[in-house]
Amino acid sequence: MKDYLDIIVPAIISVVGFIVTYFMMKKEFRNTIDVSLHNDRKELYIEAYECMIDILQNDSKVFSNDYMNCLTHVWIKISIIANKKVYDEFKNFYQCIRNINDQYNTFCTENYWEKYDIDENGNKIQLFTQFDIDRYEWLVENYKKEKKPSKEILHNIIKAILKEMKEDLHTDK
Repeated sequence: MKDYLDIIVPAIISVVGFIVTYFMMKKEFRNTIDVSLHNDRKELYIEAYECMIDILQNDSKVFSNDYMNCLTHVWIKISIIANKKVYDEFKNFYQCIRNINDQYNTFCTENYWEKYDIDENGNKIQLFTQFDIDRYEWLVENYKKEKKPSKEILHNIIKAILKEMKEDLHTDK
């Protein structure tokens, strides 16, 4: 019996040691992933915040395709690694800005002044005047004045997004 105990006790200790080591490594691996995800989210949230602040400083950027490219770039990242609450809040902001920008681009396309026709010899004939150009510019400026969102609305939306970002990063002080 003592011979069996000499074999069984070390075997049990080895198995228990293996199990403990396995769970500790699993926990450490999970912690490493959590830290990495936290750092990735922190960098993304800073990038998103900088992009959102741009529109507060110049609310006419809502009509800029360059700004939409920046926002879309951030939106793609948000959809991949942000938590659900940040995703939902940012989605509202993104869709709001995207709709305004799309409507502006449609308006500009529909009212564009540069029109040509082709004569019987295949030459382009200009069908617009300086008046058409001036009218188009006037229409665009008025459209921007009427359709740009108020800074207060933008500020409230961004504030809600920032709140969720801070909660996700556990920096909501």
